[in-house]
Amino acid sequence: MLKNLSSRIFHSIKKSQNTRLFTLILVFAVLFSFLLHRLWELQIVNGQKYARDYELKVTKTVRDCNTRGMIYDRNGEVLAYNELVYTVTMTDEGAYGSRREHQLALNSMIYHVMKKLEKNQEEMTQGLSITVGSGGSYEYTVTGAELLRFRADVFGKANPEELTEQQQKMSAEEMVQYLSENKKFALYGEGTHSYSQKELKAYGLPKAYSKKEILTILGIHYLLSLNSYKKYVPVLLARDVSERTVAYIYENQPSLPGISIGEEWNRVYEGGEAFSHILGYTGKISPEELEKYGDSDGKYTADSVVGKAGMEQYLEEQLQGRDGERRIIVNNVGKIVGQQQVLREAESGGDVYLSIDKELQIAVYHILEQNLAGILAGNLIDEKEFDKSAISDATEIRIPIYDVYRALIENEVISLEKLKDSDASELERNMAELLADKKEETIKKLQVELLSEDTACSQRPEELQEYLFYIAEKTGMLNEEAIDKEDEIYQRWNSKKEINVKEFFSHAIEQGWVTEGFVTRKQGYFTIDERYRLLAEAITEKLEHDSEFEKILFRRLVFEDKIAERDLCLLLYEQEILSDTDKEYGQLMSYAKEPFAFIKEKIEHLELTPGQLALDPCSASAVVVQPETGKVLALVSYPGYDNSRLANQMDSAYYQKLLKDKSLPLYNRATQ
Repeated sequence: MLKNLSSRIFHSIKKSQNTRLFTLILVFAVLFSFLLHRLWELQIVNGQKYARDYELKVTKTVRDCNTRGMIYDRNGEVLAYNELVYTVTMTDEGAYGSRREHQLALNSMIYHVMKKLEKNQEEMTQGLSITVGSGGSYEYTVTGAELLRFRADVFGKANPEELTEQQQKMSAEEMVQYLSENKKFALYGEGTHSYSQKELKAYGLPKAYSKKEILTILGIHYLLSLNSYKKYVPVLLARDVSERTVAYIYENQPSLPGISIGEEWNRVYEGGEAFSHILGYTGKISPEELEKYGDSDGKYTADSVVGKAGMEQYLEEQLQGRDGERRIIVNNVGKIVGQQQVLREAESGGDVYLSIDKELQIAVYHILEQNLAGILAGNLIDEKEFDKSAISDATEIRIPIYDVYRALIENEVISLEKLKDSDASELERNMAELLADKKEETIKKLQVELLSEDTACSQRPEELQEYLFYIAEKTGMLNEEAIDKEDEIYQRWNSKKEINVKEFFSHAIEQGWVTEGFVTRKQGYFTIDERYRLLAEAITEKLEHDSEFEKILFRRLVFEDKIAERDLCLLLYEQEILSDTDKEYGQLMSYAKEPFAFIKEKIEHLELTPGQLALDPCSASAVVVQPETGKVLALVSYPGYDNSRLANQMDSAYYQKLLKDKSLPLYNRATQ
C-alpha cells in the first residue's frame, strides 16, 4: 500500500513538471514568434524607411549674410558698394578611425587647396596673428591687448589674465613651435611618433614646409579649433576666388570632404587713396568688438563684418544690416535632409550720404601731392651729404640726391628680394652678386669684432658702429621689456661711451636681457664666455637672412659708388616701378641724361611720389568747408593707402608694408 502511494506521488510530480515545462516552452514560442514578426517588419516591410530614419538628424539654425549699406558723396556719387564673390569654406565634420588619421586628412586637404590657390595666384586666409618678418623669423602682427587676446584664444582662456607668465611672454617663434607639436595640431606627427614616409606619400604631403606654408596650415587648424563645439559652422579658407578654383573644388569634392564653395559680399571702394582715411575699411569682427556690439539684439556674431576705421567704423550701426536666419535639418554627414524654414529674411544695411564732394576731395589730394613734390624737387642738390648743423635757417635746408637713393632702398620702392629671383635681369643679378660679396665681407668683419675685447665701440669706424648698433637694437636679440634702463652698463652703451661690444653683450646675457629663443637651446651647463660665443654664432646666422641688414649693405654699396647712380635709376625700370616706354629711359641708357636730372624730373612728374620717398616733407593735410553751412567738403590726408586691399580678406603683406612705411600712410593727419 505504501508502495502504491509513493508511485502515485512520483507520477503526480512528474506530470506537474511536464506541465510547467510545456507552459514555459509555449511562452518562449510566443515571444519568439513576436520577435520574428518584429524582425520581418524591420527588415522586409519597413526596412528602407527605418534605414532612412536611422540617420542622425539635427536641427540647426544657419545665417544668411546681409549686405552692408552703400556710401555716397553729397552728389550721389558712389564711394563704397558691395560685390558678390565666390568663397572657399571648410568644416571639420568627417568621421575618422583615429586622431592620427584625422590630422593627416586635415593637413592634406588644407595643403592641396593651398597649393591650388597659389597656382591660381590666390591666397588662403591667415588665421594666426603671426607673419614671416623681414629677417625671415616669425613675428606677431598685433601688439598690446590684441596680442594678449590672441594668446588667450590659442590657450583657450576666456580672460588673458588667466595666462601663465610663460604663456604671456611666448614669442612668435615659440608659438608656432607649440602649435606644430604632435599633441596640438600635429603638423609633423601625432602622439609619440612622426608621420612615416608611407603616410606622407599616401596623403600627398611633403616632408617639410616653407614658413609661409606652416603659418597657413596652422592658421586653418586654429580657426577650426575655435569651432570645435559647433563644427557645422564653416571656416573661410579663401574669398574672391576665380572660376578655376571653383571648378577644382567641385571636381575634387569626394577627396575634399567638408570643403565647399559659397558666396559672400566684397566691399569695394571708389576714389582711390584720396578717400582711404575718410572711408576706412571693413574686416571680420574681433572678440572685443563682438563684446562691444553684444547688446545689439543678436545683430552680430563671431562671423560678422564690421567697420575697422573711418566712416565704416563711425557709421557702423547705420551701415550694418541684419543677417537672415533659416532652420534646417541635417544628417550625420551634414547633408540637408529636412525642409528648410525661413525664420527671418536678411535685411540690408542703410545707405549713408556724406557732405564730402568726391571730385573736390580727389583734386585737393593731387594738389597736396604736387606741392610736396615741388618742394622736394626744388631743394634737391647733386651731392652725397648735406650738413644741417652748419645752417641756422630752415629755408636753407637742401636734400642731397643720395638721400633719394637711400629712400628708394629703405622705403622698399626698390625690392632687394627681386634681385635674387630666378628670372632676374642681368643688371639685377650683378647687383645681387655685389650685395652677396658685401654681406660675406661684412659678416666676417663682425665675427672678429664680436669676439674682440680691445677697442671701444665708439672708436670703431662709423660703418662698423652702424652695424653693431643695428645688431643690438633691430635684430630682436634684446628683449626691450627685460632691459633695466637704469643699468650703468646699458647707459654707457646707449650713450656710445667707452665700452666694447663683447662687454655689453656679455652683460646682457648675465642680466637675462637676451630674447628667449634667439639662441638655439643646447643641453648642458655653459659658462658666460661659452654662452657669448653661442650668441655670436646666432647673430651672424641671423644676419645671413636679415633683409633690413641687406638694406644697410646695399645703401653702403651705393654710397661707396660700387653701384653706379645710373644703374640704380635703371633698376627702377627693371622692377617696373617706371615704364620703359618713356623717353627718359632711352636718354638714361644713352648717357644723354644725368641721374640727378633724371630723378628730379621723375619727382616733378609724380612718377616718384613724396609718399614713396618718405623724405622731409612727405606728408600734408587739408580741410575744405562750405562757408555758409560749415559742412566739410573735403578732408584730405596725404599720403593715403589702398583701403580695398585691407577690406574683406586683409592683404597681410600689404598691411605690414604700410606699418613699415616711413611716410606713415595709415596716420590721418587731417583729424589729428
